Amino acid sequence: MRNVIEKTYDSLDAATLERDETLFHSANGYLGVRAVFEEGYGEIRARSVRGAYINGVYDIVPMPQAEPLFGLVDRKQTIVNLAEVQDIKFFSFGHPIAPSGRYSRKLDLGSGISSRSFSIELPSGAMVEAVFERLCPFTRKGSFMIRVRIESDRTIAIDAETTHHCKVTNLADASDPRLASVVHSFLVQDEPFFTSDGVSVCRSTTKESGIRVVSAVLDRIVSASPARAVEDGKAVNRFSLESGSVIFERYVAFSDSRTSSDPERDAILAVLDDSRKGFEAAVADQKKYLANFWERTGLSLEGDDELETALRFNLFELLQSVGKDGLSHLAAKGLSGEGYEGHYFWDTEMYVQPIFTYIMPELSRSLLEYRYSILDKARENASLLGHRKGALFPWRTIDGTECSGFFPAGTAQYHIDGAVAYAIIEYYRMTGDKEFMLDKGLEMLLEISRLWMDLGVFTKRGFELHDVTGPDEYTCIVNNNFYTNASAKFDLAETAKLVREILPSISEKEEAELREFERASASMFLPHDEELGIDLQDDSFIYKKKLDLARIPASDHPMLLHYHPLFLYRHQVLKQADAVLAELLYPQFSDRATMIRSYGYYEAITTHDSSLSKCVYALQAFALGDIEKGYSYFSSSNEIDLEDTHGNTRDGIHTANMGGGYLAFVKGIGGFRVGEKGVSFSPILPEGWRSYSFSVMYKSNRITLKVGKDGAVLSAERPLVVTVHGRDVPIGKEPIVVEI
Repeated sequence: MRNVIEKTYDSLDAATLERDETLFHSANGYLGVRAVFEEGYGEIRARSVRGAYINGVYDIVPMPQAEPLFGLVDRKQTIVNLAEVQDIKFFSFGHPIAPSGRYSRKLDLGSGISSRSFSIELPSGAMVEAVFERLCPFTRKGSFMIRVRIESDRTIAIDAETTHHCKVTNLADASDPRLASVVHSFLVQDEPFFTSDGVSVCRSTTKESGIRVVSAVLDRIVSASPARAVEDGKAVNRFSLESGSVIFERYVAFSDSRTSSDPERDAILAVLDDSRKGFEAAVADQKKYLANFWERTGLSLEGDDELETALRFNLFELLQSVGKDGLSHLAAKGLSGEGYEGHYFWDTEMYVQPIFTYIMPELSRSLLEYRYSILDKARENASLLGHRKGALFPWRTIDGTECSGFFPAGTAQYHIDGAVAYAIIEYYRMTGDKEFMLDKGLEMLLEISRLWMDLGVFTKRGFELHDVTGPDEYTCIVNNNFYTNASAKFDLAETAKLVREILPSISEKEEAELREFERASASMFLPHDEELGIDLQDDSFIYKKKLDLARIPASDHPMLLHYHPLFLYRHQVLKQADAVLAELLYPQFSDRATMIRSYGYYEAITTHDSSLSKCVYALQAFALGDIEKGYSYFSSSNEIDLEDTHGNTRDGIHTANMGGGYLAFVKGIGGFRVGEKGVSFSPILPEGWRSYSFSVMYKSNRITLKVGKDGAVLSAERPLVVTVHGRDVPIGKEPIVVEI
């Protein structure tokens, strides 16, 4: 088991420093803090983002349209950088105790500690070693803490200066649509102050959304008392001591008015409680939490250490990113940076939520409860777009209102409704949680199905959906996108089935509506070309010009940053998997031969400019039996952040790809599926692997699959029947060996 991510560098490099602020960040689903050097980077000119974020805390900024047509979005939400809580500097006779050359960074996936260490020789000749450790505890919602240990081979004078303030701004880059275009300071700050306990308090309010946020900080050095002051809107602590060994601790707590009636009181109490219990107590709690998490995953892999490390890293990052309170969701970049402005997309339901449904269903339910909390706004969004009934969840959002300014590649992606419905249905299949379905799930499914009915039209060809955009954002506003139509076909039929199954009784009017859902589903038009023998991405895709991707230089990727949208729209070129994703998720609507031909056709014209793409091609390659190709995509997908293969990890992790990479492991290699009748496995053993294992939770019954060269071993906490390679197999506590 490899539970440590460690990197050692011989010098400070701007690109590496920027990337590592993301990779080594600390978060717990509520709070996220980027992994900057506390003391800064000296003369290195890096684009440092000293960010601290709360999941769901946002402000509103104008997004003016050049031609303000009716219904176009002209305001958006954006995640807010809340406070500077990392500014800590150490000196000896004015010389900074900071790395000038070799240093190391480490992330321990068993304790959650992100650390940095280095050694330097001071002008006095003293040799000094320093270790900076950070922790954002999963069991303490708003808490973050830093511990610094400095060891010298002799007694030296050490001075420390720390600050705490909320005079901060957000990142912006007008050349990149994935980032905010204008630098903003979103906070109205009060003057910071110190309590009688030495806690510095910064109070602020977001300018437009009116969310009150408080950060509280307490600094401690054993045997040293600080001089405290408020200078230029900053709370400052200064320490001086003579020592050969120093242990410094900073305790931080955030609270906000969405989740607390008195955020100032709660932040101060939390930071005092954390400091009283101490850093080691928080580490012990974190180790216990993570031990339970890793046990629930059941993850092991022998034969590819780097890949196992990547899988573990990705799962840990998702755990850090996911909202756990029903009031927040999971942003495209988690809480690691400001890419996509902290917005929630379909990425969560389709790529990440399945993992929590399989491992920690309580977190999956929390994500669905967030979606239910914005259902009324989804209804309003549908009405704004001219629909008489139903709900359309926004393409990108924080508070439930649409934030997509470019509707052809945003709001028109109606398939977000399909992703939400898919997540609800899979959650129910895995958990049997009727209480959730009765309270929230069925209502969302019904509103999504009503939207499909209002969007569609019955024609001679069947039930058609017009003027939508599928997952491939290089092809926009089309008729009968195969993925969208397949999603709607599935949702309509499953909704009718589940309503009849779960509700104790239904009226004649309700039954009539369900029959209409079934009629539309049964007659759904799914475009197909008999000559090519493939499922068509949409009505017009194959009639467009073909683009020779081999002639597009690597420097012109992603193409959305180098080519006008209309150039992309009129060519056969894909940003990411589209029809291939539909065939993967809804194989009942295609046959194997069609899926093989479709895979070959679309793979050749897919740029993989989206990080969501390669994991899908891996999954479908495994499903179609091309193990070598699947493994290639699988490995590449799991490298995106650790190796920064897309060149933008500095803006935040790629949460959807992280989820997709793990799904390629569980569903692609392990062959795991859940259907109406239960769960099934079709495991394979890739060449070079000695063994692997994982666990899933099915209706409160943990099932573990272990695969090795002697076969597959299945066990469960309680007896049940699963399907393995098409054959029913009874399993229980005693492991059962099945050939693969």
